[in-house]
Amino acid sequence: MIYLDQRGSGHSGSALDYHLSRLEADIDEVRRHFGLPKVCLVAHSFGGIIAVNYAAHHPDRVFALVLVNALLQFRGPSIQRMQIDYANGLLGTHIAPDSRDGPDALKKAHLAARDALMKSGYGYRFLTDDPASLQKLIQADDSYARNHDFGQAVIDRPEEFSEYYRDHALLSQEVRTPTLIIAGTRDHAVGPEEHMRFRFSCAQVQQIDGGHLLYFEASRLFQGAVQSFLAQRQTPAQRSIREVRC
Repeated sequence: MIYLDQRGSGHSGSALDYHLSRLEADIDEVRRHFGLPKVCLVAHSFGGIIAVNYAAHHPDRVFALVLVNALLQFRGPSIQRMQIDYANGLLGTHIAPDSRDGPDALKKAHLAARDALMKSGYGYRFLTDDPASLQKLIQADDSYARNHDFGQAVIDRPEEFSEYYRDHALLSQEVRTPTLIIAGTRDHAVGPEEHMRFRFSCAQVQQIDGGHLLYFEASRLFQGAVQSFLAQRQTPAQRSIREVRC
């Protein structure tokens, strides 16, 4: 397995260009560096946007896709509505879009709901209901000095990086690559039903009881689903390529 820290993320240094086309090119440079004719892309959460665009634009270079609690539109309206409803249900509040706020009504209601949940001390439950999984995430995050420049740039400069805020669900119908969609039944970061908007022509869905951090919360089920899917997709020739999966 090759774990890619995207530019401006994790161990990777900051950069001037965080546009989607540049992130796609980075994936291809890694693929060529390892001499791999085709790869399987395993993408979690926001990574779904990058992986689906790469698969759509380079279909001859991807033999499989695995999308784990993935989104295809950053802070899309369906995710905002889901999080508003979740916060209201958890806190007993009645936050809702106000028509007087015009086109920003949903955005303002969403920010209010997120703020209310954060102030309540339950903000982590967007990610997981399991404190042990949250602790594993914190330990991983604190294990080294992580770079957050890429994510911060997308959040702080939405006009400059507007491509991430576009809905890429329609693009998914152009992807013919066999795709495994793994969805947590209690994922409130992306939503347990967000994958129903996707349009892949060759996809199977595996629902796992858990939240956004399934690799911590239900690691055996998560690993089993991925390994089973890849075993069906790999030919003997692909398995012989130094057992590298990307």
